Order: sequence, then structure tokens, then C-alpha cells
Amino acid sequence: MKKKLSIVILMVFLVTTLFATAANAATGTARVYYYTGGDAVGPGTTSTINSYLTTMGYSSVRSANCGPSIVTLALSSSKVIHILAHGFKESPTSKGGGLQCVAGSADPADWVWADNLSNSMSQAKLIFMEACYSGCTHPVRGRLDTTCRNLGAQSTIAFTSEITAGSDSDGIHYFAQRVYFYLSQGYNVNTSVINAKTNTVNKYGLYYGSDSCVVLGGTTTIS
Repeated sequence: MKKKLSIVILMVFLVTTLFATAANAATGTARVYYYTGGDAVGPGTTSTINSYLTTMGYSSVRSANCGPSIVTLALSSSKVIHILAHGFKESPTSKGGGLQCVAGSADPADWVWADNLSNSMSQAKLIFMEACYSGCTHPVRGRLDTTCRNLGAQSTIAFTSEITAGSDSDGIHYFAQRVYFYLSQGYNVNTSVINAKTNTVNKYGLYYGSDSCVVLGGTTTIS
């Protein structure tokens, strides 16, 4: 009788654990965008990021060289959005506020700008802008990460300086991949960024701009 009771208790525990795990698993859409034009260097692979998101349970899609309308739509409809792009820097006093969205194009019409974003992003758990000056405020256009937060995004990752990769390293791309590794382990955004910075400087002896990373909504978890 005791043996049967123990088996029943064990089965109830296993079923309860299974349902709890399923309930806590990540769901929804993730989008990973990357751009191949201009002076982009380094391996810059986003396939690893896409794999982490898929493993977490997201329906994740990786796309290259998409126009601003596609990226803007993703910002207002996806749970996680990663954008690997060039950021805007016109001069030391006029930077930030924009992301290049057509490879090689210098036309401002081909960029996503902070002041053109107006749709709710309340569904977004994380918007990661892997772009130079994405955490800087343009005097006219505004600032991308704070705009996304004001529109409802739970967390953002951006940068206040130039970020780089070399032909012989992943550089800042390695940092981004490590952020998602820690996110997939259940760490919050802020802790994931701190750990990824440490990993990057330990591996290469350089930060590649990751030390200028700005996190908003750092207590958010996405796994």
C-alpha cells in the first residue's frame, strides 16, 4: 500500500513539474535582424542568437537587410527583437536616434528613427539594438532605447559609443551571443549583460564597446 502511494505521489509531482515548466517556457515571436552593407566587419553571426531564442521556446526568425517598415512592425508585434545594424553618427554632437535598415544606404528614409516610432511595444520583453550610439540622444530625432521603453517595452539594450568587431574576432557579436546565453539560463537582462562583458574582456582582452552598454528594465527575464 505504501509503495503504491509513493508511486502516485511521484507521478503527481512529475505531472505538476511538467505543467509548471510548460507554463514558464518562453512563447511568442522573436525577430533577429542583421545588415551586411557598409563597413561591417567580423563574422557577426546572428545564427547563435537565433538558436538560443528557439531553444527558449520562441518562434524565432532571422532576416538580413530588411527595410524600416518591416523592423518597425516587428518592434510592435514581437516578444524579442535583436537588431544588428549601423547606428547614426553625424558629428560628435549629433548622434543616436537612428538605425540603418538597408545595406549600404546613407538615405535617412532607409533608417528607423526614434521620432518615427509611435505604436505600442507593450508585448516586447527585450529590444536589443546592437548598433553604435543606439543609446545616445539625437537633438532632433530623440533616443531609440528610451523611446521603446516609453512605448511599453519591458527592457532594452543599447550602446553610447562605437561598438566594433575585427576580421579576426567576433568582438561585440561575441558579447551579444553571450548575453543570450545567460538569458537562456534564466538570468535577468542586467546580470546577463554584466556576465557577457566579463566573458568578452576575458576572451579578447578588449570590450569592443560593450563597456558602453546601457540597460533599461534590467530586472526583466525572457526565458
